[in-house]
Amino acid sequence: MVDVVLSWPAWARAQRGLGASARACLRELASLADDRGAAIVEISWLAETTDRSRRTVWRGLAELEDRALIVREGRREAGHRAPSRFQLVRDPAVAVERTRDRMQSLGVVVDVFTGGAVNPDDNEGLRAVLVEACQAGWVGQGASRLAVTLLEHGPKQFGRLAVRQARFEGETVSNALADVLTLAWLEARASAASMIRARRPWAVWSRAVECAVAEESLASLEDRNAVTTAGVVPEEGVPLAGGAGELYVGIDELTTGPFVRVIDALRDAGMPSTLAWAGSVRIAQIAAHVSVANAHTMAARDATLASLGVSPTAARAWMTLLVGSRRGTVANALDADQKSLHEQAAVVASAWRNTMLIA
Repeated sequence: MVDVVLSWPAWARAQRGLGASARACLRELASLADDRGAAIVEISWLAETTDRSRRTVWRGLAELEDRALIVREGRREAGHRAPSRFQLVRDPAVAVERTRDRMQSLGVVVDVFTGGAVNPDDNEGLRAVLVEACQAGWVGQGASRLAVTLLEHGPKQFGRLAVRQARFEGETVSNALADVLTLAWLEARASAASMIRARRPWAVWSRAVECAVAEESLASLEDRNAVTTAGVVPEEGVPLAGGAGELYVGIDELTTGPFVRVIDALRDAGMPSTLAWAGSVRIAQIAAHVSVANAHTMAARDATLASLGVSPTAARAWMTLLVGSRRGTVANALDADQKSLHEQAAVVASAWRNTMLIA
């Protein structure tokens, strides 16, 4: 059997059972996502591209979150609310089944109790289930119902933690989700007494899982800092051997540092924030894997940029904005002063608008 990894647009088209608005939003998010499935997108962009009202878009996104197909994270820029980061989640059902298997290996019978899951807004219901599970020694109906609750609501309740874990560990969100759900089960048992006493057991559970994930990430960081290709780092600190490996460029690599200047300049020139992020990430990906001499031509021929509505002229200008001109008459984004950067961003935005007018 051969495993085939679908592109994010193909994956989105393969999802079944979604409402029309949720399906339209998912497909648009997939068209904007980087290789890891991450995108920074405005609600106004989704409303315009899907031809739906903002309220309808929000309903569609809520459906996708309920299905654990996306995780939405709020962002702030310069102290102000900014477009959200969306993470597409491939195979959330696989993560749930993996967690089910892990819990059953611990002696929890997940499927025999039909009382249903406790809703995330039902603190008294969660408290009652915890009391029953503790009194029965974590066997029987109480433990089973808590397990069902975790499997049904855990992907949404703890999804943001899984996304952060995936970013930190460099793994898929699906794998990280299975690990976080397993941690959530263990933390429910370890923190049951505190959860029962608390006014809001759900909040205490979420906080306990957040702390556990942070502790695991810290331990992982310490382990990585102590290991090189030659083994454990000796006291004098031997440097890593070998090359830097394949360079990956995605949303998360570009949301900090000088690259943000490029996004700001494009937005100041009148380009939508969503397009500024998606297009700049793609331009950076091309620049990272081809020579400067070929970068402008490759950008002009790139199908992903074309699918975003970026013409060859705009793509070349965008590459110049990032890496500079071939002859060096225009500085790259790192070396350009603010005035030069905004002037070149205006060239990019103008070329993009001209394409939109023709369309």
